[in-house]
Amino acid sequence: MRGGISRRRGLYKDLKDLVLEELGDRVLAALVFGSLIYWRDAKDVDLLIVVKGSLRPREKMELEYKISSRALRRGLPLSMFM
Repeated sequence: MRGGISRRRGLYKDLKDLVLEELGDRVLAALVFGSLIYWRDAKDVDLLIVVKGSLRPREKMELEYKISSRALRRGLPLSMFM
C-alpha cells in the first residue's frame, strides 16, 4: 500500500469502525496480518475477525462485501477469514 504508515492507519481505522458498526460487541478480535504489516508496497489486505458465536451466511457475505469494497477503493484486494 503506497502512502506510508498514516495511510495504513487510516485503512485500519476504517476497517475497525466498519466491523464494530456491523457486529458490535460480538467482535472478540480483528487482526490485520501479512505483507501489509511489513511492506510499504503490499498488494493485498489479510484480515482475521474473531466473533462470539457464529454469523449467519447472509450476514457474513454482506460483511465480506462491505469490507472488500472499502479495501478495493484503496486499491487493495482483501483476504478475510471469519
